[in-house]
Amino acid sequence: MLVQSKPGCLVRVSDTLTVNPMPSYVDAGPDKYILLGKSDILTPVVTDSALNYLWTPPSYLNSDTVLNPVCSPLSNVTYTFTASTKEGCSRNDTVSVFVLFPPVVPNAFSPNGDGINDTWKIKYLDTYPGATVDVYSRYGQLVFHSNGYQTEWDGTINGQPLTVGTYYYIINPKNGRAVISGSITIIR
Repeated sequence: MLVQSKPGCLVRVSDTLTVNPMPSYVDAGPDKYILLGKSDILTPVVTDSALNYLWTPPSYLNSDTVLNPVCSPLSNVTYTFTASTKEGCSRNDTVSVFVLFPPVVPNAFSPNGDGINDTWKIKYLDTYPGATVDVYSRYGQLVFHSNGYQTEWDGTINGQPLTVGTYYYIINPKNGRAVISGSITIIR
């Protein structure tokens, strides 16, 4: 490399540069769904060894500097996982952790069109991927089925209103939570 020291005076300077490699591959792992009050291990994938790790924010982790921390969240959180070489070269990726609160299942609703309690609102069930809901008449006839609970039950079967009375449900939240069963009363 040529460097000008004074006007018209060029000096040749040489130096050795070292280019340090970046970590080859960093994946923070799949998004997680964790029951409130439970823990799970974050499972990132890295292809290099002898790396330093940092999870940010450190909230709800047993350590923010290990490859596989234990996560015990109280609310939803997105982590940035950074893997660095000893020279400071780094790559990062993110992973989201979703907290699954226990479903709150009401025991009655009134689908009468007044805009108040017209559907069976099961609080938090929409956050459970793959949850199933089945509702039966007292004679065992399936009157409602849902994979996931993105659309609340409106007290009908095939678009026709069901009669006032008690129906029986089986909710399988999946994702580590036990099956919930009980009765629901339609009031008009």
